[in-house]
Amino acid sequence: MDIENAAVVQEITIPAPIEKVWAFLLDEQKMKRWLNANAFVIDVYGGGKIEIPLSFAGEACLVEGEFGLVIPYQKLAFTWLERDAYGERWFNNTMVTISLAENGAETKVTLVHDGFKYLPVGVRTAVYQKYQAFWEESSLLLHLQSLILEK
Repeated sequence: MDIENAAVVQEITIPAPIEKVWAFLLDEQKMKRWLNANAFVIDVYGGGKIEIPLSFAGEACLVEGEFGLVIPYQKLAFTWLERDAYGERWFNNTMVTISLAENGAETKVTLVHDGFKYLPVGVRTAVYQKYQAFWEESSLLLHLQSLILEK
């Protein structure tokens, strides 16, 4: 595997206008429901903080990050720095970017988690594989779609 270019990429087309999808992504309570995280903190603006307690494959961790890019109705990106149950942190962060593209009355949502090449050599591949499984097995984009389309 070419870890230098490794990225987890997930896409879904949601039958909803881009304004509705964007509004969802900016709403802290809705984001908590999406990520199943009650103690979620999010300030969506450049430099705003994000903290998400996650549990996956029997491991609990706290994801900490900072929004570095917010382009209304197009894209938001934040750093992703994991702190495990023992308080240990990665040496470097990765990046999650959520992009939106309008397609008539639908919205294409693309999630990219990358930057694994910046992690210490001994853990790069394992961490990439962990998050590849996390994004795929958790079906978060399908869950996002179901919440956005909820009446």
